[in-house]
Amino acid sequence: MAVRYYVDEDDDLLIGIASGLIAVDQLITVLNKIITETNGAAFYKNHLFILEQDSLSSLMDSDALLRLRGFLESWGERLPGRNVRTVLLVSDPDVHPASVKRWEKINSDALNYQANMRIMTDRDEAIAWLKGRENKSA
Repeated sequence: MAVRYYVDEDDDLLIGIASGLIAVDQLITVLNKIITETNGAAFYKNHLFILEQDSLSSLMDSDALLRLRGFLESWGERLPGRNVRTVLLVSDPDVHPASVKRWEKINSDALNYQANMRIMTDRDEAIAWLKGRENKSA
């Protein structure tokens, strides 16, 4: 599996791209690296997480998601006030809903950070929502 993160300065977003089997330990390592390298700034950025077509995020079980939440909570203790939007960008919205539903449930009682999450298939719409420019009439 490959997970890569970078900060898109033009859109002021944290971008993650994942392919293959998404192992939570590698995801935590990569996230920790970018948060540390940006002195915490990446932690406060709205997050576009692109799941390439071959990614198997549905294999991330509840225990793995609890570890991810614990990691985010530990950063939230050090860097309070996080309230971001996150989009899981997928080619087929029916491929990953179980993982997202598990994450939403686990995330709902998280301490020290907030994240509003959606699954989307269109990158332009995702970026518009992340930047607060979504179509209000929809």
